[in-house]
Amino acid sequence: MTGTTSTKTEHPADGSPRWIVVGDAGRVVYDTLGNHLALIPAGGDIKPVMGKTLARVSEYAQLGEDNAVFRILDDLYRTELEFPAIVATSYTNRRCRRCGATQGLKALYSGLGYSQREWECFDGCKGGLK
Repeated sequence: MTGTTSTKTEHPADGSPRWIVVGDAGRVVYDTLGNHLALIPAGGDIKPVMGKTLARVSEYAQLGEDNAVFRILDDLYRTELEFPAIVATSYTNRRCRRCGATQGLKALYSGLGYSQREWECFDGCKGGLK
């Protein structure tokens, strides 16, 4: 995952404020028009966010606290979009980065938090045996 970009724009329908956090795993968007907060996974369906999180974002947006809105959206991106995408990629598509084997692997950690894991054969590469 390469990180996120935060942008404040205008909604095309009426010019009302729109906050967007976007990255490889998808987008998190808050529109004051209709008070909508949504998670949009890359290649997936829109998932609305309701409850206390929506209320908090709405309150900060009405106060003009852009930094607070972006912090909440960034947190949603990392916990609801990026982390699940990393877990899915890291654990369900495990392959040795050298030979492509799918069994007898050890995880390589980057030490930088929730980064995508890479895998290598535990006792040396098996020459592409799968």
